[in-house]
Amino acid sequence: MSRSVVDRWVEQQTMEKEEKSDEIVDREEVLQKLRKKIFYQDIFNFIKLDHAERKQLLVNDKKENVIDRNDDLLDVDSGDDEYFRLITTVKPIDASDRKQNGWGEVLWESYGPTLVFLESMMVPHLQWKHRNIKFSTFAIGYNWMQSNRKSGLRIKRKVEEYKQFLAERHQLEFDQIKVIMITHSMGGIATRSACVLDDMECDAVIHGAMPTHGSPATYYNAHCGYPLPASLALGGDAPNVSAILGFCQGGLELLPNQHYVDSKGDPDWLKIENPDGSNTSISSKFPGIKIYDFYKNSERWYDFIHYKLLAPESKENEGDDYIKANKTRIAATEKFHLDLDGKFHPHTTMIYSCNGDLQHQEPLGEFASHDNCRWQFTTHQFSYPFKKIEDPNNWQFYLKPTYPVVINKKSDIEYNRSIIENRTLSSKQPMKIQHAVLADPISAGDGTVQIGSGHHASAFNPIKKIAIESENTHQNFWQSETAMLELEKRITQLTKAIHSGAI
Repeated sequence: MSRSVVDRWVEQQTMEKEEKSDEIVDREEVLQKLRKKIFYQDIFNFIKLDHAERKQLLVNDKKENVIDRNDDLLDVDSGDDEYFRLITTVKPIDASDRKQNGWGEVLWESYGPTLVFLESMMVPHLQWKHRNIKFSTFAIGYNWMQSNRKSGLRIKRKVEEYKQFLAERHQLEFDQIKVIMITHSMGGIATRSACVLDDMECDAVIHGAMPTHGSPATYYNAHCGYPLPASLALGGDAPNVSAILGFCQGGLELLPNQHYVDSKGDPDWLKIENPDGSNTSISSKFPGIKIYDFYKNSERWYDFIHYKLLAPESKENEGDDYIKANKTRIAATEKFHLDLDGKFHPHTTMIYSCNGDLQHQEPLGEFASHDNCRWQFTTHQFSYPFKKIEDPNNWQFYLKPTYPVVINKKSDIEYNRSIIENRTLSSKQPMKIQHAVLADPISAGDGTVQIGSGHHASAFNPIKKIAIESENTHQNFWQSETAMLELEKRITQLTKAIHSGAI
């Protein structure tokens, strides 16, 4: 039986590691340490910023009353010579070509190994099978603060530039250049937008770990922050996350949309589990496109984002302008999803993780994914007053990112009274009060995107779905050996179909 390209790739990587002497300082190991040093320095400088400063850096450089983002503030960095020398594993002799092919536009730690695999292993393999065809590997980055529609337009423009470049280099007609798009995560949504909303010409699309109809993790992170290590950059609490996410159009488009269902196919993804054992469903009150009406609300404790958290730089923090601007962004989110709907490129493949699927009876561990959000009530006793959750300056709450706490007005009054009484009557203890806490994820998936994003994808046209048990969680999905094997098979099949004229 012939070995796969991935088998040879894994063997090559293993042999290279074994051949390195422990006594010899390896260049790549030195560069890895340098990358980490640079990364941690950048992160350290970033985490020192408060939520108002982060907002100024990522959303809008104005210092006061920032109700909307500046789309020109951030741009896609193509990488300079120093980046390719210090951050990537690209050989100096190849750096210029790789930069021209867009390799500097994407996060190297996550996508670099996949690009190297495609170029160094898949390209020779395909050219051996199809002697009269040339293959090249390109990359396209996008600005995640902008809408997926804008990102899709950039993707379309870059694809056209690459096709024109190849046509001129090889003296071919423009339509003789064939394109297979390989996406990851939100990049899949942006690519779908390019294909179905702006008529980007490509021959096939392979989506990896795509949150097809959004993810409840977006709601969860807005309330609880991101876990380590992602929290270092994205924020570990509600103020730091909300001050950015609330203005990030691409991020807002990751909220569960009108087609969203959980891992069991149930659209009811947001609920409150009451102390008496009953459930109060929130999402069922906003079925279908009405879910966007829920996202426009920003004053209740269980709303997606409280309007005061959108305004850390505002001294008065009254919020009318912020509430109005938030509704405008959600309206744009709604329009995008109504336009995109269940449309996909006609030759679409979805590869996604099913790690922890119940049929395998395996623990979820790091692959546990949010397919719903459940507010649960618990009782705690504190020795100091707990104030309102919506106050962004309440450090007593926000330094406990695993404790998203809510106190109703009655409990708040009674609790504060008990504190006052306790100051004079030492025999009394502060009363216990109930808090609402978002439950941990329990669905199979890749730790971010739940299994239902693939299983229950709502599509107007047939799409090929491939569920895998990946060795990696979401961010490094394409570095998984299992994902690479499926990618190899699918690229080989699609190349044959394109070459034969079947697609």
